[in-house]
Amino acid sequence: MSPLTSFSRLARAVRRILYFLLLPVLGFAASTPSAQTGAVEGRVFNATSATALVNARVALGGTNREAITDETGSFRFTNVPAGENHLTVTYVGMAPQSIVVQVPPGGTVQREIELARAGTAKAYGADGETVKLDTFTVVVDREMSAQAISMNEQRNSANIKNVVAIDEFGDRGTENIGEFLLFLPGVSIETSGSEASSISLRGFPGNNTGLTIDGGSVATSFNGDTRSLDLREIPMSNISRVEVTKVPTPDMPASGLGGSVNLISRSGFETKKRRFGFNVYTMFHNRDGITFKPGVRAHTGATSPTWVQPSFDFNYRQPLSRNFAITLGGGRTWRHKPMEHGDVTDEVAVWDIVRMYQRQSQWNSLAQVFQTLSGQMGFDWRLSPRDLLSASFQYRKYDLFITRNVLAFDYGTGATGGENYTQGAANGVGKVTMNGSGGNVDVLTETKHYTLKYKHRGDTWRADVSGSFSTSASDKPDNELGFFNNIPAELSNVVLRGEGIPGSGGIIPMSYSATDRAGKPVDIYDGGNYALTWGSTNQSDWNVHTMSARADLGRDFNGRVPFTLKLGSALDRTNRDGRGYYRRWNFRPNGKTDVASRLARNFDVFDEEYNAASPDMYGKQVRWISQVKMYDLFRAHPDWFVLDPAQVHQDQVTSSREFTETVSAGYIRADLRLLNNRLWLVGGARYEHTAIEGSGPLNDINAQYKRNPDGSFVRDAAGKRVLITTDPLALRQLRYVERGARAKRNYDGVYPSFNASYNLTENLVLRAAYAQTIGRPNTSFIIPGLTISEPDVANPRITVNNPALKPWTADSYDLSLESYQIKDGFGSVGVFRKDIKNFFGVVITPATPELLEQYGLENDPTLLDYDISTRENVGDAKVQGVEFSYRQSLAFLPRWARGLQVFVNATKLEITGSNTADFTGFNPETFAGGISLVRERFFIKGTISYLGDTRRALVAVSAADGIPADTYTYQGKRTRIGINGQYSLNKRYSVYVSVSDLGGFVQNLERYAPNTPKYARGNRLQELGFYYTFGIRGSF
Repeated sequence: MSPLTSFSRLARAVRRILYFLLLPVLGFAASTPSAQTGAVEGRVFNATSATALVNARVALGGTNREAITDETGSFRFTNVPAGENHLTVTYVGMAPQSIVVQVPPGGTVQREIELARAGTAKAYGADGETVKLDTFTVVVDREMSAQAISMNEQRNSANIKNVVAIDEFGDRGTENIGEFLLFLPGVSIETSGSEASSISLRGFPGNNTGLTIDGGSVATSFNGDTRSLDLREIPMSNISRVEVTKVPTPDMPASGLGGSVNLISRSGFETKKRRFGFNVYTMFHNRDGITFKPGVRAHTGATSPTWVQPSFDFNYRQPLSRNFAITLGGGRTWRHKPMEHGDVTDEVAVWDIVRMYQRQSQWNSLAQVFQTLSGQMGFDWRLSPRDLLSASFQYRKYDLFITRNVLAFDYGTGATGGENYTQGAANGVGKVTMNGSGGNVDVLTETKHYTLKYKHRGDTWRADVSGSFSTSASDKPDNELGFFNNIPAELSNVVLRGEGIPGSGGIIPMSYSATDRAGKPVDIYDGGNYALTWGSTNQSDWNVHTMSARADLGRDFNGRVPFTLKLGSALDRTNRDGRGYYRRWNFRPNGKTDVASRLARNFDVFDEEYNAASPDMYGKQVRWISQVKMYDLFRAHPDWFVLDPAQVHQDQVTSSREFTETVSAGYIRADLRLLNNRLWLVGGARYEHTAIEGSGPLNDINAQYKRNPDGSFVRDAAGKRVLITTDPLALRQLRYVERGARAKRNYDGVYPSFNASYNLTENLVLRAAYAQTIGRPNTSFIIPGLTISEPDVANPRITVNNPALKPWTADSYDLSLESYQIKDGFGSVGVFRKDIKNFFGVVITPATPELLEQYGLENDPTLLDYDISTRENVGDAKVQGVEFSYRQSLAFLPRWARGLQVFVNATKLEITGSNTADFTGFNPETFAGGISLVRERFFIKGTISYLGDTRRALVAVSAADGIPADTYTYQGKRTRIGINGQYSLNKRYSVYVSVSDLGGFVQNLERYAPNTPKYARGNRLQELGFYYTFGIRGSF
């Protein structure tokens, strides 16, 4: 069945449900409007900033009717008795207002209402008294308004969610959404270096976290054939706030086991008048100091800037008329990380954690330049008082240029050692490799996101129709920029000794010595002693296209028991297409292969100017081989570099794959309000149908052998199978077929959910929720791929990806208590449990004709002697946890200390069950907090965040490498401290300074089993330093 056919059937089903469900209730639920009634409509604004207040609560006096303002600050009541009526407007963090309106019979009265921050102004009274504000409140109003936006979004939500406004945590200077999500409960951020890269919600792996912009799915390509989004490629221009939904409602996707993230854009109608804001700043790395002249240069010009460049961002919003408004935003960020040197470390340690010695040690020095370019443009067109059409375009380009120096020590078989040293075996099987790993590369991603939305808000009927289209392209060029990705040079057959592994502040030896097999000392710091082996390129090209469409139809029933019924349908389609272009040129000068002929000292591969001031390794100056000079040698003597065409074909095939997934959905949602609006019940169900189609590499070793007419193999006199040809390239082309493994699969399910919110008091909300959610298999598990082993091995096997894998499913239970503005405090505490099943495990079964047919191999009866290895749905697990969040203004302090505020949030998780190993990114505990002093002209804020050990992946058992069972890799515990302050020069301009990661960002990766001692756990330690940011911002 095609996706379009499936969607058409779904649409017909939705129409039938609408007919049968709506028709019976119209009779008793609908109210008959009176001839002596009218309507009240209006907008609610912040009196200081003239921006619309979203989620303000407007109550109609003498009734239990309430309205919540939309993103333009608008509200409307119909069937209001003619004459005098009272409206009460409340907004957490603002002073409430009560006004009187005169409603004409059959007419409409319009009012604009302005609210001022609590404690700073007198509200509009019944006599129309104007707002009187403090003379200078720019800083405090911006800070408190941002907090109010978050609290009101959360307060008026139908489900359990957390919200953060972008302005709430100051100028963090990296334009990465992960820097803001750090401060929400239940959120754990994994990093790549110092950059936030992926997000785990409530302990679930990052590939189970969905991210949308204004409800539309965002395409991500940074991580290739995986669902895991990378936060570095997410557009952020003109984003107002970020919401993290913990429990979905039926009109939300069922995917996202731990929750989902949605970025909400600013609207052109958010303000009464034109608003322009800008922010210009510069980031200085602490190793360079506060100077516009960077430190020593690196290998390449791109990572050797001549000056520290500024960054900027801006946003512009203007209602051009009452019915048309535009938004415009953009920005560019730039920062430089200099190379490590001396005792500043970037180290990799590989331990034998059975025999307890360090097998391999590696020292790295990286220069990096980070750049982003972003833009946004959009419009809002009010077609009529009830109809709004909005369109938006978001753009982001991420560019990370990396160049490396690497020195890696392999002590060889038979090495011994202990807590602080390793001694290589006396037979001289050790090896040192220069510049053999990590890669020198320019990482590029480009994301484009288009959104079109239509809203109708009638007196009874509501309609929402939206569509989005998102593209993401990722490329990693290297040699086309004038250098190799890797140029390993080797110093082999040596006896190595490394000693001085520090107890803290480092994980590898700080002193090294080497001798040859005759006992003669060898200088491991002189690149001239190394033999050149090969140069490589590792470019890749991934393109992802995502399309989303959604249509909702809702009706309000204002009878004795008011309720709302909504039905809708959705369609999401994602196509992922990726290819890799790995090439390796073996170095064969004049056709020679011996070590002496390949020694680096014989060739012009040293940048002596760079080496004169290059980073030292624990006080030792290293004569580095240059990636650029090596590539210059390649261009001058291409005949010295030999490419293996057969290997090129194999690498191209194994990295080429394509995948399309189409999810069509239909849902019904009912909202019921009881007990004078104190109890809000939201329930319903969502049906989703998922269809996947893909192709990937086919590795059929049998395809290169001759066969007899009956299908059996032709064998020689010795009984060995006979090859079709002896040409290496032709054999690889027969065996490896690009995208030769293909499959189509589909599955579906119904996913109910229920949310209940009860106002214990005006400021205390109790919530309970249940939902059934799913986590779709990572694309690398289901993109078709098939490998057939030799039939003559002991256990011949067919290894195949399984596109028929079903998603994880979870029954989720939540209970939370939220307080709003009780004694100037805001907080929440919640508990949850998720019962998960349908995990993924490897299953090996004997081949049958039915299984061979399933995988497209039915024409080869010789495969009946094989086993088939694939992933199936097996096992279960349970995640339960506690989340806590609290913010308190210290209003009880003496007047000189007024404006002090503290906040804290914490999460504690526990996981049990048979498949806990599948939880990559699981973090059992997180904590964040801060203290701020906010005054009329300035603020000072300090923040702290803590992440416990985050489990990443299970490591395969290996007796040879000393890896026991239950060994995992971890992102080590981390504490980050930030300080920022701002001073307002006048009502338009302010200056600020911030320090992110005070004391330095430390990336600490570990690898250990339950009984591994602490000294043997370190796997990678990066001391990445920190940045000072100085800036000026303005608002007009």
